[in-house]
Parts: sequence; C-alpha cells; structure tokens
Amino acid sequence: MIENHTDARPQSGLNRADLVYEAVAEGGITRFMAVYWRNDAERIQFVRSARIYYIHWAAELGAVYVHWGQVEDPGPVDVWPVLSRLNIRVLNGLFLGEQVGYRDPERLAPHNVYTDTGLLWSTAQAFGYTGPPSLQPWLFKDDEVARSANPAFRAGPAIDVTFGDASSPYAVRWEYDAGSNGYLRSMGGVPHTDGVSGERLTARNVAVQFAVLRPSGVKAYNIIDTVGTGPAVVFQDGVAIAGTWRKDSEAARTRFYDAAGNEIAFNRGRTWIEVVPSESAVGY
Repeated sequence: MIENHTDARPQSGLNRADLVYEAVAEGGITRFMAVYWRNDAERIQFVRSARIYYIHWAAELGAVYVHWGQVEDPGPVDVWPVLSRLNIRVLNGLFLGEQVGYRDPERLAPHNVYTDTGLLWSTAQAFGYTGPPSLQPWLFKDDEVARSANPAFRAGPAIDVTFGDASSPYAVRWEYDAGSNGYLRSMGGVPHTDGVSGERLTARNVAVQFAVLRPSGVKAYNIIDTVGTGPAVVFQDGVAIAGTWRKDSEAARTRFYDAAGNEIAFNRGRTWIEVVPSESAVGY
C-alpha cells in the first residue's frame, strides 16, 4: 500500500510494479496498491494502511499484502474479518516494524515509511509465504500500434481521470506516446515522476473501472463495491475500448470485457487500474 496524500509525495517504486491499482481512500485522496513480481524495487515509498477493497484485489492475485496499519473500527470498514475470511498472507509493519520498512527521519510521520522488494521477499519467506501465487491470468496480446490510426476504433490519445474533482491535486491525466506505445502519467496538472529516479510514470494499459463508492457511516471511510459488474474503458495502443468489468466474488479475478462481451486482452507490460466513483467524469 502506497499513499498519495500531498504530504507523502513524491512516491518512489511505482514504475517498478507490474500492476498498480488506484482508488479513493477517503476525503477524495487516492491511494495505490502496487503489485511486484518480475522486478525489484530498491525503494518503495511511502507505505500506509489497509482498506477492505484493496484486500479484495490482493486476494484475487494470491498476493502477500503489505501495509502499515489498518482500519479496525467496528462495522463495515473493519479489515480484520476480511483478512481472516480470505486467508490473506499479510505483512503488517505496524506490528513487524523494520521487518517490513523503515522510517525516514527527514520526513514527518505517518508519511515516511519506505521499504524495498528485497526486504519484503526475505520477510515473506521467513513467514513461510513461499511458492507461486494462485491466480487466474488475464489474456495478453502483441502490440497493435496501427489501431490508433484505424477509424474503426475510438481514438484515446489522452485520458482525464478526475476521481470526482477535476481541480484536485489527485486528478490524473494519461497521454498516449506512440513511440513507446504506452501512456505518460500526470497528476495535479504536472508530470508524475519517481522521487528517486526522476523518471516519468508510465503504463502500457490503463483500465478505468467505474464502481459504486459510498460512505461507510464510520468516520470518513468509504466502501467501494468491488464485487459485481459495471462500466469500464480500457486504453491501449492509443485507442479506447468501452465495455464492462466483472468480479464474481471477493477473491475472484476482476475481468474486463468489450461491448460485444469478449474478454479484453492486455498488452504486455505495466497496467494501471483506475477505480473511479460511478458518477465520476472521465474524459477521452
């Protein structure tokens, strides 16, 4: 779990992830769940707490879920019953401390926990979290750069993801780059770059998933309906493919389908899933 509060910027390590989920944590502030498998990341910053809907996405990957703290208020936002029910493999820095990450003394808590994949793989192994994960793969395909010039497809040269507020520091814009057949990320009106390497954040696929976001009744915490179905738009090869998403249970894989009901195959490489409130404006 990587936070996106303005006091937690700049992040680092997102461009080393294979898959990144972004959704609203509370108060319009988004939070990332970055999934690492192929690549090591020498610094991942800054690690924060768990929410139930991210646990649902971790469950479908068979992931080791790494976080620092959790929502545990009684009621619909309490993460403990969900972690237990889904038998999630957990590394919680609130209890494990430097087995999970370190505090940067030059930054104020709680926006200062950093880690790296070497430490996390080692700790996971020490806790017996070994062996390959159990997951159902998506479909993948070769690049089709020519689709961006084909009038049979809806062009998607830019994507504006507002998360409900186009003027907020959490509003996102992705711009298609034909040279890499990928997308370049901006946030809050400026290029989103890695805090250590300085490189621009990129994705090969951007899937926008519209989901119901509703107040939980507990403080400012939200509930996001991750199970079920809803509209989606997948961006790849410079085109926009409108369709739907579907997740049949808390641990089932979320899948994306085009308007004809065919499962969408992704380009190989980093994918971002932007989970936006159902009523949120997304321009393309």
